[in-house]
Amino acid sequence: MGDELAIAPSFIDTEQLRVDADDAGITLDEMRRVYSELIPVRRLAGPDDIAATVAFLAGPGSSAIVGQILQPNGGVTRTRA
Repeated sequence: MGDELAIAPSFIDTEQLRVDADDAGITLDEMRRVYSELIPVRRLAGPDDIAATVAFLAGPGSSAIVGQILQPNGGVTRTRA
């Protein structure tokens, strides 16, 4: 049995938001607002949030976690607006 794990984030405040904003014809700040409103905790995750998830999985505190998908998503279940 392996240690199959995955991380499946949702909206992350990265350069991809600029692409999404351009595609939607809105500003980057407006795109952040639109996505934030879709998230129950009302904020976008950042690269540090994902890094913290990776650090947890790489550390001793996750030794009993096997075959799971961690979703650092603020409670949202959609990935695209």
